[in-house]
Amino acid sequence: MGNGRGGGHFNKPPLSSAELVDLLVARGLVVDDRSLAREALFHIGYYRLAPYLRPFERQGGRHEIAPGTTFADVLSLYSFDRDLRLLAMDSLARIEIAFRAALSEVMSQVDSDSHWYTRPHYFADANDFRVLQGNVAQALEQPFPALQDYLRRYRTPELPPSWLMVEVLSIGQLNRVHKALKQPAHRRAVARGMGSTDNLLSSWLDVFVRLRNLAAHHERMWDVRLERYPQVPEGEAVEWPRHWDRLLEESAKTMYCVLSAVQSTLFTVSPTSPWAGELASLLAGRELERETMGFPADWTEDPFWARAIAAADPGSF
Repeated sequence: MGNGRGGGHFNKPPLSSAELVDLLVARGLVVDDRSLAREALFHIGYYRLAPYLRPFERQGGRHEIAPGTTFADVLSLYSFDRDLRLLAMDSLARIEIAFRAALSEVMSQVDSDSHWYTRPHYFADANDFRVLQGNVAQALEQPFPALQDYLRRYRTPELPPSWLMVEVLSIGQLNRVHKALKQPAHRRAVARGMGSTDNLLSSWLDVFVRLRNLAAHHERMWDVRLERYPQVPEGEAVEWPRHWDRLLEESAKTMYCVLSAVQSTLFTVSPTSPWAGELASLLAGRELERETMGFPADWTEDPFWARAIAAADPGSF
């Protein structure tokens, strides 16, 4: 059958954490504390930790580790990536909440209609409208407290108002709703609420949804190669790093581009967020990670980032 599978037979024996430590030592990794290494491998898993060994492997060698590389080096990279995921989730949470609120308020105010999303004339495609109704109906079966309170108190309308609907659907589902809006003026109004344009917001939300999924599923982020990247503003009055014009074109396909789009959005939806400063602290002294992610050496000196860092307020919304 044409399922794309190979013809080989998997016969690798499962190794214990202690045996995996021995394997890494045989490949050249310096392990000063074998007990700690065994514990780390037991709780993290070799399969998850193995990709963090790759930057330390010798060129041309089959899994041979560069001389002097320690298990602590590998754990440090793993911990950095975990902290990067947590930091990404913090920024994306702010953006997602703002997008939910902007979509609901803009569309609810069009005709002072709390149930606008149940009206097909707001949507360009009948299928997108049907998918939305199905998604909301499915959400009604979930135990969201606010939603259950609505169902207990009201018999009609059967579906909840817009401000509840946007809370129970995923950001990916809501991104589809925004794209499906029939009137460009409505899409533009939502985008303005996010400090963006219709085209940019559509592009950026696609990437933000992917980034959120990576973080939520504990996938590797620091050296990930995404299927798509944010559209770079060209002529739009949107916040963007000023030194971008001296960067290589390839910079548009880096994590630096992704996180620039995140900060650009935060300037509007959470203008005093401490996120940029926390990102700078995380990258301090991390030359390998900074270069792999496409950050220029002097990135914090760009007025775009310098302003974000200076505006930090721990109590920011």
